Amino acid sequence: MKKREYDQWRSILWSESDVLVLARTIYGEARGEDEETKIAVANVVMNRANDPKWWGKTVKEVCLARKQFSCFNFEDPNFVELVNVTIKNKVFQECFGIAYSVMKKLLTDNTNGATHYHNKDIDTLWDDKMSMALELNNLLFYNEKSLKI
Repeated sequence: MKKREYDQWRSILWSESDVLVLARTIYGEARGEDEETKIAVANVVMNRANDPKWWGKTVKEVCLARKQFSCFNFEDPNFVELVNVTIKNKVFQECFGIAYSVMKKLLTDNTNGATHYHNKDIDTLWDDKMSMALELNNLLFYNEKSLKI
């Protein structure tokens, strides 16, 4: 995808509803994971939106903040997947249902308040400064409220 097309898609994403952007985030970040892990990704977004000191005040602002969720980064192969997926896709249907349920508080936070996560195979510069909240399949979740000083 060329940068101009990427920028056009980013503009379109800003016009979508919070629940649809959250569903796309879950799909882009965790479509190969089980339901519990997808719910955890959604809860990380909600935990950030509920404490908007640096990520944003809405679900959409949190999801689309630059360099926060890699699936929205330029040249990430997941970006093409998440903008082209339709509701006919069974996994996206599941992601949409999770997004709706988490936003409506029909599902509880299964992350112990986590505000960050990453794939086990990725080395980060920030995880050693945080407390591990949860490990689910391929993802490690961290609680920002327990920062080590």
